[in-house]
Order: sequence, then structure tokens, then C-alpha cells
Amino acid sequence: NNPEDLEAELKNFFGVAALDKEPRLQAAARASLRDPEGDFTVAQWAWCQRVLNIAKSVPAGRYTAKAYHDGMYELRRLAVEPEEIRHVPTVLASMGIRFVVVEHLLKTKIDGATIWDKERPVVALSLRYGRIDYFWHTLMHELSHVKNKDGQISIDESLVGESRLPARSAVEKRADAEAAESLIPAVILNDFILRVRPYFKKTRINQFANLHSIHPGIVVG
Repeated sequence: NNPEDLEAELKNFFGVAALDKEPRLQAAARASLRDPEGDFTVAQWAWCQRVLNIAKSVPAGRYTAKAYHDGMYELRRLAVEPEEIRHVPTVLASMGIRFVVVEHLLKTKIDGATIWDKERPVVALSLRYGRIDYFWHTLMHELSHVKNKDGQISIDESLVGESRLPARSAVEKRADAEAAESLIPAVILNDFILRVRPYFKKTRINQFANLHSIHPGIVVG
């Protein structure tokens, strides 16, 4: 109803004492849009803050390296049928990772993020594309960030003396590579491509997917 109320709501949302104070989020995200310096845009920071605010009410166990390793095995077993995705939040909670889905804001082009609430990881997806390969690749991408603790150190501290954009790109490329490897190892996929290309018949794709216990849509993606 008035500027004072709006200011109070914004300070409450971002958890800051004054609007000239920057929120201190610790995050790494998969997004196809950045600001000119390679950092998150304002709208992307708002999306991440919304994720963190919701995640505070999501229960999860204690995060440990062992819980992560065991959970990754269980997650991979779910990548066979779309219906199995319903078990993902439970498995992530057992790993000590809180899982949140928040619709992307207009023009943010954000697919997912890993946000740290102190030492506790939060993984968020926007489900911007309704495709099974996007879901699984983005999820595994964010879990790579969790494993490597990407974003846990603030950008200014971790990249002193370096250009932000190249360093961020290296982190994102590593997460992409690890995500792909966790779903179908590159050696196995490349062998299939070399044997079958240039004509990828549906029957051959289905056979390959069945052999490696994964949904054919992920193979195609």
C-alpha cells in the first residue's frame, strides 16, 4: 500500500537490514543468461532467494560424503521410468540435500541451482523444459556442484584476481561433464554412437537404453 511497506517486505524477503546491503547468498546455478560480468542477474538472485526461503521448511538428513555416494546410486536407479521421479525428493533428503522446485522468473533462463544454507546444501530446479533428459541432466549437474562444494565460497573470495566469467564457465563445464558421466559414461555412449551413426533407429536406441537401465529420452538428449 505504500513505499515503507514495500521496503519492509523486500528487506524481509532478502534477509537484509537495509536495501543498500547485498544479500549474501552462496550459490552455483545452471543458467543460459548472465550479467555482463558473468555474475547472476538481479532476477536470478531473487529466484535463488525464493528457493532458500522455501527450503528452510523442507526436512532432510545430515549431509555426508557417504550419504551422497549411497544416494547417487539410488538416484541413478530411478532414471528408467518417468514415474520413478516421484522418489527423487525422498532420496535427496536421505542424502542430506533439500530439494525444491520453483518456477523460473521471466527472462531468467535459469534451469537449476545449488544453494548453501550454511553447511547444508539445497538443490532447486525450475522445470523450465518438460523433458526427462533436461530433468535428469540438470539434477545431476546440480549434484556435481554439491559434491564439489561449488558456490559455498562467495564469488569475491574464491576468484580473487581472476575474471569471473572464465572461472564460472570452467565450473559449469565440469558440472555438465560429471552430470553426463553419471547418467551414461562417455566411453559407453561414444562406443554406441560410433557403431550406430549416422542412422539412430528407435529400436537400437531402445535396446541401448534397456541394456544400461536408463530412459531412451535421456539417451537421445
